[in-house]
Amino acid sequence: MLYKYGTLTKIEFEIVQRHPEINHVMNNPELLRQTMEIARNPAMLQELMRSQDRALSNLESIPGGYSALQRMYRDIQVLKKWNIS
Repeated sequence: MLYKYGTLTKIEFEIVQRHPEINHVMNNPELLRQTMEIARNPAMLQELMRSQDRALSNLESIPGGYSALQRMYRDIQVLKKWNIS
């Protein structure tokens, strides 16, 4: 894990502990490469955003989907409060 090498702050370490998927992202070179590619390519970013909008709309329409979106929103707000997002 990255924290063992001193590259994560205490807050980042706590977030990674609570959300293992973040650890997966940080330790996946292919995913990091794709993220950088999207950051450099505005057309790819736009397509990703359209796809994300469709996925969220689909999630909202299934039973329990709206509640899942609310939880996700609250989690993001916590990250913003910690200035980590």
